[in-house]
Amino acid sequence: MKKQRLKGVVQRKETVKVRCTKLEKKQIEKLAKSASLTTAGYMRKKSLNHKIHKTLTTEEIEAMMILSRNVNALIRISNLVRNRQPNLYHEIEMLVKNIQEWYQGLNKYDK
Repeated sequence: MKKQRLKGVVQRKETVKVRCTKLEKKQIEKLAKSASLTTAGYMRKKSLNHKIHKTLTTEEIEAMMILSRNVNALIRISNLVRNRQPNLYHEIEMLVKNIQEWYQGLNKYDK
């Protein structure tokens, strides 16, 4: 009986061989693992100029969730003090912007 091919799944049958040192191979494997990709998938993406995003650790995800909650709390506080203490409002606003920029920088992390 003939195997059915899943719709939308690309079958890769061609092979490309690359020569490298043992050190280079270990580095490539380490980078692939950090991106949760196979070595072949990592090399394919890298050679075709696709973005490769680092997989976040559990600790990093927890830190981002805490930051997200804190940003929202700071926004609420700044809304409360906006009219009463403009200087404090501007300081909180700058802190929120810095945290948001850092957060966006993490999301755009590319190896």
